[in-house]
Amino acid sequence: MDFRTKLQEYKNIDIDRYAGSVTSRTVESILEKEKLTVHDFVALLSDTALNYLEPMAARAASLTRKHFGNVIFLFTPLYISNYCDNSCRYCSFSCSHDIDRRHLSGEEITREARAISATGMRHILLLTGESPRKATLEYLAEAVARCRDCFSSIGIEVYPLSVDGYARCIAEGVDSLTIYQEVYDERLYHEYHKGGPKNDYRYRLEAPERACRQNMHKLTIGPLLGLNDFRKEAFAAAVHVQYLQH
Repeated sequence: MDFRTKLQEYKNIDIDRYAGSVTSRTVESILEKEKLTVHDFVALLSDTALNYLEPMAARAASLTRKHFGNVIFLFTPLYISNYCDNSCRYCSFSCSHDIDRRHLSGEEITREARAISATGMRHILLLTGESPRKATLEYLAEAVARCRDCFSSIGIEVYPLSVDGYARCIAEGVDSLTIYQEVYDERLYHEYHKGGPKNDYRYRLEAPERACRQNMHKLTIGPLLGLNDFRKEAFAAAVHVQYLQH
């Protein structure tokens, strides 16, 4: 089952009503469970759960230490191109805005990478606007190759790629992907993304899975809170994470 179909299974759940019915005992019993469901997650987003922020934070900290140890992961973002073909209503990079546009050359990327590496930073995130015609796959691959000797970890936050595109980036040295759905509600998604390749809801929605199937080591996803009811978007993101883990 693809994720869009999976998401449709939860479409008729009245999340606001469910969150409104949550009692203190419900929250307490959830925090005692070893493994939580996505419905438990909604309960922890309820107004009632506001009184349990400290226990929730303690539980989250315990799980973090259990799985990752006492680690803080620091990275530096590097925009290599801010050209964009989309007209997203909320974004200052929209092609409809008259702003200064830059597209770093290979030599400029190398200089930036060396300067950042000289500060002691070992992790970098390469970002572009969403313009496949400008920041081509070949350009992305070259950028990664130029950064490879300077960093122990290279991530990308770019437009959605094909399966082969992710495979190419991973082969060049990429080990992490950041890609936000912005808004999971499909109707609202098209309201916010009326022009450009980002208008393809399904292609973006399935991008994390395409990367995972190519053995992308680390993945960051999520909604842009504020575009829709935060509980609905957080719930959709939780379902998405669960789907990808399975």
